[in-house]
Amino acid sequence: AVYSGQFKISGADKNSAELRGTDGETVKVSAGKPDPGFRLNGKFSLDHQKLGVDEFRFETGPLDNPYTADGKASVDLGLKPSFAIEANGAQVQFDEAVGAEAGAGLTLDQRIAAFEQALLDMPKPTIPGTVEVKLPAVVVGDTTVRDVHLSAEPVDGGWSVKSLAATLPGRTTLEADGMLVLNLEGHFGFNGSLLLAVAQPSGFAAWLSKDVDEAIRRLPAAGFKAKVDLSQKRQAFSDLELILGKAKFSGRIDSSQPDDAKPSVLTRLEAG
Repeated sequence: AVYSGQFKISGADKNSAELRGTDGETVKVSAGKPDPGFRLNGKFSLDHQKLGVDEFRFETGPLDNPYTADGKASVDLGLKPSFAIEANGAQVQFDEAVGAEAGAGLTLDQRIAAFEQALLDMPKPTIPGTVEVKLPAVVVGDTTVRDVHLSAEPVDGGWSVKSLAATLPGRTTLEADGMLVLNLEGHFGFNGSLLLAVAQPSGFAAWLSKDVDEAIRRLPAAGFKAKVDLSQKRQAFSDLELILGKAKFSGRIDSSQPDDAKPSVLTRLEAG
């Protein structure tokens, strides 16, 4: 037999809670303006082998101006349960992740911290599956990342990123695939392949730092491709291909910040 219909799921108001009085009745208390939780609705079909969600809409944020994402999903209910989710969303904003007002100048460390927190806040499925997401823009603090395409699978300790593509400030193309490490102990890292192609180096450098060297302003283009091992205490780039204007280099860069020793940087580059 096949069952089909519509569903609607709502999260709790984040700024309210229910307390039980002495008479056994529950009383709802609110701490300021209501902050509704997520809203999810759509159409489903269900049989003994599969739960299919032919279409869904996910909403979060204010009721009068929510963030929305549309998509479809399926859950295989067989001996080896798995899921698949495809979603196309509107622009998503993470300003609250850094506690800064929109447009406020942020340091690179603050931007990275905001990105890490946004990833740590993502729900982590407990069964194998695939996630395909397309977003026109992601705003983190004062940074807008455009044309975000992500294909990933949950694994122990993080996500296996099959492909990631995005456009950063300075008309910069980012492409990556590999292992994204996330855990509750605060460990964050990435191990895989990374490509960064900067069409406007002055704009990209200005986003990274307030002070931009004149030599960087004159570069027509820049970028690199490498196998990377990135964490809070080590940033290694091997099989590195580096382009600075018309100059090309190959080699490796390894930077480390151990707890029991001074920070160090090893650079081996050859012009080519």
